[in-house]
Amino acid sequence: MAMLIPACASPPTSVQLLAEHPDFKTPETAGRSFLAALSCNNSRTEYICMAEGLKSRYGATYDKWLVARKELLAELGSAVGQAHRLEPLSTQADAEGVWVIWGYGPHELGLLMTSQDFWDLEISNGEKWGSFLTQPISETVSVNNRELTIKLADPLLRGFPPQADVSRFIIETEWKVLDILPAERISR
Repeated sequence: MAMLIPACASPPTSVQLLAEHPDFKTPETAGRSFLAALSCNNSRTEYICMAEGLKSRYGATYDKWLVARKELLAELGSAVGQAHRLEPLSTQADAEGVWVIWGYGPHELGLLMTSQDFWDLEISNGEKWGSFLTQPISETVSVNNRELTIKLADPLLRGFPPQADVSRFIIETEWKVLDILPAERISR
């Protein structure tokens, strides 16, 4: 897919900031973060914006993404530097997530966005622990008679220091890019 969009010297400061500090709260903001990273040639943020499923397709490591991204950048063509100009045109639910169709003039790109649930825990000395949830939040957290119960079985917790003072605990959902396709290849 080659999109010919006129080039400019560099993306605006707001785009550069988004490429450094991505937002994963919604499919659109996560997609915009990925597009900002493409515009700014920020491979680290591109990788952070990718869902685990997309990472595994490219070998799951950052180093392998650096090699594989050349193919994606070649497919996207000259649009890469101007990806921040794409605007969300429509969304469409899919079994794997939400397709967000982005466009600028006659050019369109589809990003399949998927949600990932994760937990983060910080102990009083500043050490952080965290991982993706292996089951839905509804099966992880429950409230019964004013008591909140969290069922979290994760191999990572085996190394958790005994009697550590937990200073912060978060369970959250973030949106990531699961697939990238030219919009014309997405069935609507």
